[in-house]
Amino acid sequence: MTDRVPPYHRIAKDIVKGNCALFLGAGTSYEEDRGGISTQKLIKHLSQELKKEGFPLLKGEQGLSKVAQYYAIKLGREKMEGSIRSFIYKNAVPLRIHELLTELPPVIIFTTNYDCNIEDEFEKREREYELIVSQHEFRNWDEKKTIIIKLHGSVNRAISLTITDDDYIEFLMEPSLLKDSFRYILSTRKIIFIGYSLSDYNVKLLLEETNKVIRRSRESAKCEGYVIQDTPWGEQEKYYWKDKGLEIFKLKGDKFLESLRDTINTFDFRDIIGKSFDFWLDNYRLKAISYFEERIVNKFIKDIRENIAGSEDYSFKQDIRNVLSSLKNQKKLIPLFFEENANTIDTILNNVELSENTIGGILVRSDHRKEGSPTLAMLDYLLHKKSTKLSKRIKEHVLFLSEDPESPEGIKDAARAILDKTTEDTNVNLSSSD
Repeated sequence: MTDRVPPYHRIAKDIVKGNCALFLGAGTSYEEDRGGISTQKLIKHLSQELKKEGFPLLKGEQGLSKVAQYYAIKLGREKMEGSIRSFIYKNAVPLRIHELLTELPPVIIFTTNYDCNIEDEFEKREREYELIVSQHEFRNWDEKKTIIIKLHGSVNRAISLTITDDDYIEFLMEPSLLKDSFRYILSTRKIIFIGYSLSDYNVKLLLEETNKVIRRSRESAKCEGYVIQDTPWGEQEKYYWKDKGLEIFKLKGDKFLESLRDTINTFDFRDIIGKSFDFWLDNYRLKAISYFEERIVNKFIKDIRENIAGSEDYSFKQDIRNVLSSLKNQKKLIPLFFEENANTIDTILNNVELSENTIGGILVRSDHRKEGSPTLAMLDYLLHKKSTKLSKRIKEHVLFLSEDPESPEGIKDAARAILDKTTEDTNVNLSSSD
């Protein structure tokens, strides 16, 4: 083991470029102060149920796979899995480490955990991801999103968990795309083990198999990666795993991910898109835009509020236009229309092509009788749009504004002009078709 600091800058670059994957073990589902699911707690739960049914554990039967195997033999496989799923649902707790995973660029995450903490956190924070639990789901592989591969099953899927001794033997012996994908990533990218016990013979076997394949091309070649573990390790383990290509760092997983995230955040998007990163940009542009999307939107909003020019100031203005064209990101702009700042509205309208959903949302929320409301600005925007096709929802609202006795004259005139233009264009199209 080493007390040296991990090479964060090197790892951060590998993560951003897609050259690194994560492997999360049981240690990432439990924290001493917050609780969660630990292997020992699960063993204790199963042991207590066995004892109640008259099958106390014999001395030495303390490993989870052995206890689960004994439970399945004595009380049935279905009852064993049901008990485990119920325990996990009841005790699963979202932890800081799961939140930090959502703050990284798209990355491949392998895990042997059965809980849904990672997916739940991605859902909560509206981050895109693909979940792969069974072989047919590999058709959804998309590295523009985070990919979560659950090697041993999931409590929210109606497939058997890999948990007993027999299950592990079958996992290692039978052909499996889940296992093959892990071996492929091991042989082509660096991998970071977090909260995982490398005494697990599954990982030892897969590492050794992969190293044998790699050595066929070059005798001295081996897997590359790191182990982030805050439990003590001896010198023997350190050199054993170094021989397999893995370097051990004594560090808590959440602290490691915090430092990794902070390092990645020093890669400012202006720097990445700039001239000095032309080659990187050509090869990793989509990943960069995808990762920095939220920061781009937030920066754009901040610039608007500080009366800094809009997207024309950005060296990648077409990219920011594309980012701001999505409905998800335009929703973040809608509150700006109600801050009663004409410059803010003008800046947005000059730099963003608003969708009909966004326009409709603003019109419906806007009090057209109130001075300074964005209604007139939105009608003017509609009037000058190239496309004069209006959705039924917007057309009905424009018609209401044109006839409402409480509408100011300026709003009535603008609404009538839009309706007239729409009618004229419809007549032209009808004449053309004749």
